[in-house]
Amino acid sequence: MFIYTPSRRRTHSFTRDTTRAFSTPNQGTNFEAQPTRRTFADDPFRARFGHRLPRGLREQAHGMAWRTFTETFCSPGGALSLQSLNHEQLRAGRRRYTITLADSTQPPSQRTSTHTITSMGAISAMTHILADGGRRVEILEFHQFTIFEATVTMIYAAHDRRKVWTVGFGSNPDISAANSLVNAANRLYPTVK
Repeated sequence: MFIYTPSRRRTHSFTRDTTRAFSTPNQGTNFEAQPTRRTFADDPFRARFGHRLPRGLREQAHGMAWRTFTETFCSPGGALSLQSLNHEQLRAGRRRYTITLADSTQPPSQRTSTHTITSMGAISAMTHILADGGRRVEILEFHQFTIFEATVTMIYAAHDRRKVWTVGFGSNPDISAANSLVNAANRLYPTVK
């Protein structure tokens, strides 16, 4: 049974009451209920979806409200955003990707750009497109989960000495990973013009 209780830190926590039977050395099993409590406020993703964040991301997100978590790691206000990602299956496992990006740092006539690239996967295609645009992103850790009918990708990315965690949501694993890479580019290059 889950109990919702608001906390004092402007975050919300969920606790789970469980009962356990325990045994005593001479009397056998005692079936009196011993309640235990687990609190998920330290991990906003687990409180919302039931999956634990990777250790490094969990440490950075400790005690954050969901809104703060998404504003920090999903970069909704970044200069670069993924508009669309489509692919056509080719021979030998290759795919032809068509990716449309919007860049708010460009003049209005050049804000939207469409890229076509042949690659083995969406991550390879997206990293090449970002690098061609002057935003090199190296993936240090990669985590992906299915949540309901969607996918979430968490990436620990780096460029030079700067390292960031990012989260991307999408309707399938390719879009989720591409969104996470775009968010990494936004966090690693906040002022690219």
